[in-house]
Amino acid sequence: MSAGVSTFARLARQRMRWAEGHTHNVRKWFLPILRSPLVTPIEKLEFLYDSTYYLQAGLFVLGSVCWLVSEVVFRTHVPGWTALLGWSLLFSNVFALPLMNLGGLILEEAPARDVQGVFGALVLSFALVPFQGWAAFKGLIGKDEGPWFRTPKTGRVTDEVHHLRRLHLLGRWLRGRGQADVRWRPPAAPLAASPVRRSRPHRRWLGWVVVGVLALLFSGLAIASGRAPVVRAAGNPLYLHGTGTAPACTASTLDQTAGTQSPACEIQSGGAVTTWSFSNLPAQTVAAGVWSFKMYWTGGSGNTNDVVSIAVGVSATSSCAAFVPLIPNVGSTWSASYGSSGANTTSPFTFSTSASQLPMVVTAGGSLCVQVTLTHNTGGKPSLVYDGPAGSGDTNIVAPSIIVPESLLGFIGFAAVIPILASRLIRRRR
Repeated sequence: MSAGVSTFARLARQRMRWAEGHTHNVRKWFLPILRSPLVTPIEKLEFLYDSTYYLQAGLFVLGSVCWLVSEVVFRTHVPGWTALLGWSLLFSNVFALPLMNLGGLILEEAPARDVQGVFGALVLSFALVPFQGWAAFKGLIGKDEGPWFRTPKTGRVTDEVHHLRRLHLLGRWLRGRGQADVRWRPPAAPLAASPVRRSRPHRRWLGWVVVGVLALLFSGLAIASGRAPVVRAAGNPLYLHGTGTAPACTASTLDQTAGTQSPACEIQSGGAVTTWSFSNLPAQTVAAGVWSFKMYWTGGSGNTNDVVSIAVGVSATSSCAAFVPLIPNVGSTWSASYGSSGANTTSPFTFSTSASQLPMVVTAGGSLCVQVTLTHNTGGKPSLVYDGPAGSGDTNIVAPSIIVPESLLGFIGFAAVIPILASRLIRRRR
């Protein structure tokens, strides 16, 4: 039984005091508890699990809003997550609180009028989130803990709670009534005569059917997550890199990190065919769409007019020595002229494939290969500049969304919860 807080302002102040005090003491005693030989490893894991109890309010709001904005506004998936699991996480966060409250009311055999307050509890809980988050952050960085004050109560006592009777009945329903459950106890008062009712046979199989269906649903989600696509490098530029002393570098690799060489590497026009590789990739599929290439160039004299042509393909190994160009597809082109007399007279310039390209599959351990051909036409020979810092020589290629099958390795984190659950079960049995 408990007495309620009379106003929202008092409730918010109470929860802020809890959040600030909890987080302040976590910061104060964090290292002493982790280093203490008197605390068991299981208790240290429990401490780590509960240490961010109030900070999660701010993290929940920040994470949910950032994910929602990236998905709806920028239409960019969070790396490492599928859209399906991302939405599932968002909805599970939103509905976890009302479902928890509803489950608690059912287990406590609350009257029907209390169930109607679940929506109000949901709104109230989310309204408290910014207050708790701010107070927890204040307790984390503040030098001293905030003052303690008593929260005025209404004095109205809530109904008596019968703890978890439904949970016990659920266990009996699944296990069936055994001999250990049949115990005679003398009645506290003379029993009144009651009409005789026929006992219904216990359908033990029905409970296991329910449990089996839930197990299948969660197993199906785990299996589906292993096959669901996830965007690994959607729209991220792949920068060309070289080895050796600039500017006379040797073309080598490409990845998602801009170059740092100054001066940057250069390749002069004149029939040069150069290949870069993105090697040892996980199994992935480059989605259908338009490819683009951003090129920096310099030098040349007179009426220069050179042509750059791009081709992309895959290799089943870590080498691109014998790769087969697949892009541009048949019937489309991917080239442009540059120089003082070309179509692109300034550096840098960006050009794209003439049409949307077909998807391209990279096998596990394979490579994504990019081939650049420079053809000289007239005038002095300008040079392609690459592997320079961002904004000054960072020649790069932008592919459509790169889809990587999602791994279940993230679920290994749940292994840390097993010792905590096991310790709780052992304590209950003792």
